[in-house]
Amino acid sequence: MTNEPSVLIVSTVADVATDHVVQRLRELGVAHRRLNTESFPFSTTISFELDGASCAHVVAGGEDVGQPSAIWYRRVRTPERPEGMEPGVYDFCLQETRAALLGSILSLKGRWMSAPQNVWRAEFKPLQLAIASEVGLKVPPTFITNDAKVVRRAFSSLKSMIVKPAMSGHVVFGGQEHAIYTSKLLEQHLEHLDQAKLSPAIYQGLVEKRFDIRATVVGDKVLAAAIFRPGGQPAIQLDGQRYVAKPIKGLSASIRCVLRIMCVMSSRRRRKKTAMASLVRAIKNAQAH
Repeated sequence: MTNEPSVLIVSTVADVATDHVVQRLRELGVAHRRLNTESFPFSTTISFELDGASCAHVVAGGEDVGQPSAIWYRRVRTPERPEGMEPGVYDFCLQETRAALLGSILSLKGRWMSAPQNVWRAEFKPLQLAIASEVGLKVPPTFITNDAKVVRRAFSSLKSMIVKPAMSGHVVFGGQEHAIYTSKLLEQHLEHLDQAKLSPAIYQGLVEKRFDIRATVVGDKVLAAAIFRPGGQPAIQLDGQRYVAKPIKGLSASIRCVLRIMCVMSSRRRRKKTAMASLVRAIKNAQAH
């Protein structure tokens, strides 16, 4: 058995971010295995093997993935429905594959970035916004609703608002995939709010900005980048442009501590005492450095 570090990457074939990470791992000489999730089950096999006498083995495409020292759970994508397959059968195959694939990967003992259950929790915006507010981050007035009356009342009060999906930014319409971007809500849009009842969306007060900040927390480290939109932003569509990212090191110690505590509180076991103890340790470490 080798003690050399190895990384298992759970991603998709069309993910550019994963391509960059794979290239960097190659440059560093770090062993890695990439699983493109849309390959399962129609193009690639998955097996979970447990004989009772040894540890479990996860075998993908006929190759044992071993016991990686780290697992990067990037994202999962489903394959297209094979021609001639009944939709009900297709849904069944996807459901069973997801259970086998993710269940098998979850049995691995390496360090996660990030654990799937935490990723799934992070997808629920009401929970994350509530935690952000609780730990002291300033959150704009927010309404996640499909009630047109609530939206009209909020617009009357705030005047400047944005609207964005509650979870997914993609929809299939007319047989084609479309992206739904964060957009500015204008007064003329209020005339069509009767359709809002079909699906809840996130409505927030507009925050004028010069750039976005994306922060990734890895252990006690906070890695941040500023996201710029070249040439300014259109009047309506606020997203969906080509971005320019620049690393930044100017986040204050207090903001870094708040982000760490938010990660603790967002985890599966959301225990305030544990979270507060982590915050105290983080503040002391920040002050020491």
